[in-house]
Amino acid sequence: MKRHILFTAANTFKFLGSSATLSGCLNDSAENRQDAATNWRKSGWDKVSFDLRENMNTADYVRECLDKIVADMNATDDIDILWINNSSHGTHFRDRITGQTVSCTVCYDSNWDKPASFISKLDYKRAIDKLKPQKRVFSLYDSCESGNIGDSFRLMADFTKLNRWIEPPSDVHRDLTEVVDVRYNPKQCCTMAGCEEDGTCADVHDAVPHGLFNRTRIQTTTANPTLKWSALAAAINKKMSGQKCVPNGPEWTFLQEN
Repeated sequence: MKRHILFTAANTFKFLGSSATLSGCLNDSAENRQDAATNWRKSGWDKVSFDLRENMNTADYVRECLDKIVADMNATDDIDILWINNSSHGTHFRDRITGQTVSCTVCYDSNWDKPASFISKLDYKRAIDKLKPQKRVFSLYDSCESGNIGDSFRLMADFTKLNRWIEPPSDVHRDLTEVVDVRYNPKQCCTMAGCEEDGTCADVHDAVPHGLFNRTRIQTTTANPTLKWSALAAAINKKMSGQKCVPNGPEWTFLQEN
């Protein structure tokens, strides 16, 4: 069995201005790397793995790395595992190929003039759909990418931070169509979004900035390594006041499957 990671994280966004700056995403990435090294059944991961932070987290490079991982996984018939983890902004924007409005993760180089500079859920789906059916994927997003376009996130009562939900400029927003709900193959990919629709925003600015969902997920899986996917989400949600994560996919166990 090979185990792969594709971690993407950015606190700053070259073309979106200083108001888009986040605090905890790079810490999330570092903590996830440590989590992968210590809590997977066999520590470490396959050499075809990527931890892309800040200026390495560009849309073209993320897609390139994802394609490399998929090709390596498909080289054998083993039950290989891929862990995708994004910590960044999220938005609803146009898919670069279909033009459909979908949920997207925001990269360091994202620019409203270039849909291809965002990673849309269809980008992920196109890559994952190429995997052989016995391959397994865990895909987690702490990127405030859920919520309805045009609506502001509710800030949690005990947070006074700026809302970090990214909305397109008004002229771009005006041309967007109804958002397409993109789901991965539920037999092959467990997903967990850090926020439900009309959710909350929690880029936590404490002594060690972090994303609330990501930190809570690590604490929960470390303490309860045998929880199945929906039970894991329920346990996480009990610990987060106001913010609710959303699971989808098979009832695998995040750590024990590895």
